[in-house]
Amino acid sequence: MKRVNFYILYELKLVMVRKMTLCMVIQCTDGILIASDSRTVYGRGVPISRDTNKIHIIEHKGLVGGKIAVVGAGTVAFIDKFIRMFRGTDFEEIARDAGLDKLNLYYAMNKIAEPIASTLYKEYVEGRKVVKEEETFQAIIAGFEQEGIPDAFILYSFGLAEPVDDFGAIGSGAAYAELFLRYLLPSERKIESVIKPACYTIRLVGTIDPFVGGKMNLVSISQQGVKDVSDQAVELPEKISHEALKCSMNALKDFLSREG
Repeated sequence: MKRVNFYILYELKLVMVRKMTLCMVIQCTDGILIASDSRTVYGRGVPISRDTNKIHIIEHKGLVGGKIAVVGAGTVAFIDKFIRMFRGTDFEEIARDAGLDKLNLYYAMNKIAEPIASTLYKEYVEGRKVVKEEETFQAIIAGFEQEGIPDAFILYSFGLAEPVDDFGAIGSGAAYAELFLRYLLPSERKIESVIKPACYTIRLVGTIDPFVGGKMNLVSISQQGVKDVSDQAVELPEKISHEALKCSMNALKDFLSREG
């Protein structure tokens, strides 16, 4: 009995340490940019860190625009199951049932993504109680409402999605990322102009969150379609990242001392 209990606890520990940790979405006047780090931590008796491309581009002729981009943060097993189930869906059949030629992003979220997330949540969190709610996953899903008109949603593990009106982030570094993006993003946003702030944000968060790092993955969604633009990633040297944060903290410290 003791061996069985130890095995169960060991398996749960492995699931819990498999994390994907920073994914962002930014709305622009000419489309949407999705950005993520690539550091993924797996449990193999001890945590093992690897670089993986977290942004999955799903192609299907039953979708408006033909493609949807999905990026997840959380437990790898949940993200993998979600993407496999989403990719294996008969989009054309669901479109016909809804009286549509093709599924736009809104219908894909309501008819497919939310039900899949809800099913996984009920089975593994509420039913089998394999993990707690906070140890499941979140996802950013972006595609087209109409041809050439992109949009994005954040999907929560319990099966509810909300639209992204400005910018958003998921993962352990999300709070830091949204703070940095608030100050780094330009007032006039085009995809080309937000790539550098997005990349700098990933590197700045990496100086705070040890689970964020590795190569940067970038995907744009615009009238030109869904494209991998990771080759346009811009590096921010680690030394400059640390110096920038140190200067910010020193400025705040000086302000507080003057106020005191």
